[in-house]
Amino acid sequence: MTTFLLPTEIWDAGRGANALADALANIRPSDRILVPEYVLDTGGITESARIVRVDVGRGFVGGGVVEARLRQAAGDPDAVVISPVTGAARQHRIHHVGRLEVVTINAGIGSYRAQRLRDTGQGSWITYGSGQPVFTHNTNRFDERPPSECDTYVVLASGLLGLKMIVESRPDPGARIVIFDINQHQLDWSKFVIAQSGTERDFAALNAAFQAEHPDLPLRPVLPHERANAAMQDEWFSNNHHAIAALGDHPITWTRANLLHDPEPILTQLSTQGYTFFMYLDIFLPWLHGDGAPTVLNLHRLAAEFRAEVIERTNTGTQFLPHRVEHEIQLPEHSPWQES
Repeated sequence: MTTFLLPTEIWDAGRGANALADALANIRPSDRILVPEYVLDTGGITESARIVRVDVGRGFVGGGVVEARLRQAAGDPDAVVISPVTGAARQHRIHHVGRLEVVTINAGIGSYRAQRLRDTGQGSWITYGSGQPVFTHNTNRFDERPPSECDTYVVLASGLLGLKMIVESRPDPGARIVIFDINQHQLDWSKFVIAQSGTERDFAALNAAFQAEHPDLPLRPVLPHERANAAMQDEWFSNNHHAIAALGDHPITWTRANLLHDPEPILTQLSTQGYTFFMYLDIFLPWLHGDGAPTVLNLHRLAAEFRAEVIERTNTGTQFLPHRVEHEIQLPEHSPWQES
């Protein structure tokens, strides 16, 4: 029996799942592979006796630390390391914003495609996914400038920001809308908002009505440092609820998609005809809260490659939110992660 270790970092879970699938096709039935549990949580692998799930922590640690924890769990000094990484070596730069640890990762060319699961799964970062509460308010800045008029709008179902971007761009009646999310419950909420906003101008009352219809679905509460941003969203809804309802007259496609590991359900809906607006927000800026102080992973290479692929499938006039590839860490004045 040979023991193998797969020391995949948490942000690289998709590539780790693909490497695991390759390894399983080549090892013997008596061999075993120790794998960080987040690799298996991608949903792309059927667990078996040859796979040993190891809890290496849910915060960010580099590949060397992951390997050490796997080796300790294996208790085998001769365990063989399987590397999921090819091409240029990864580089990590760590700095702090307030009490947040910010890790900027240069993942190497081709990393975005390498993340894609060959077998579709819905797993992603800890803070996303089907088990998360429904975001009725955006935690991102709500005062983002809208795009110019487009023929196709691709927006997240979380909160009102995507709908705001569409409404304020004054789309043509024939403009196509694609609303996506990794969480089916988030899609259900967004459908409810468009369907009910014509007769309801109070955002709190609308969310209460949704909660009454879905008592088993928790709504994410507004945190104290988010209240000013949330109040801006409440006011905007009150002033624009009829315009939100009017979006229901457009052709809308509701799509469940994992933009990191399985983006094809979205990418196949893009067109080179006309202009496109694509909203992806912080998919490539995940927050990890599992171990100790929160860590933010800034995966700027993945974001840049994603944007390049969207442009390839649309045209150079494509507009994005965020507007720039290089993200900013934005902390409200009273954020609990800001220094006092």
